[in-house]
Amino acid sequence: MGRKKKSTRVNVVGIDPGTKCGWSILSIGPDGGDVKLEGYGVFDLSVKNYEGGGIQMIRLDEKLSVVIEQFKPKVVVYEKVHRHGEHDGIETAHSYGRVQGKIMEICERLKTPYTVIGTKKARKFAVGNGNADKEKTMKVLSEKFDAKFLNYDESDAVAIGIGFINMMGWGDEA
Repeated sequence: MGRKKKSTRVNVVGIDPGTKCGWSILSIGPDGGDVKLEGYGVFDLSVKNYEGGGIQMIRLDEKLSVVIEQFKPKVVVYEKVHRHGEHDGIETAHSYGRVQGKIMEICERLKTPYTVIGTKKARKFAVGNGNADKEKTMKVLSEKFDAKFLNYDESDAVAIGIGFINMMGWGDEA
């Protein structure tokens, strides 16, 4: 008689980078499929009065480190931001760059694999349409996971995580 395999779930963290940084934790059953939404929310990285800009990175480090240490994900996946809006400009690009760099640093320090996924690819694998808007994405994922997202940052983080899981063939396609 063979040994019984331990039945463990594998976790994936999805991140929608920004000043309001959406995060999600999805778990995958031991044989693939059976994807569950374990948690989601927003890390508020806003700079308050009399604070320096570096406080954003300290806040991100404190919050993301806790999530990684608690859930021990197989991978952290974050959105690859090419450009945000037509009128956002260089300061927004710098902000995204800082957040993405800090995510990489945290993952390296905690020896956690990380990767990126583009918005269209995440939405294609999460909701079946790479051109789906934020509203449609939120609606589909709310129904799929019976979740009550408070904002697009939360639902986008879930789309990034489930999009990556489905792209890799680890989950049950949305």
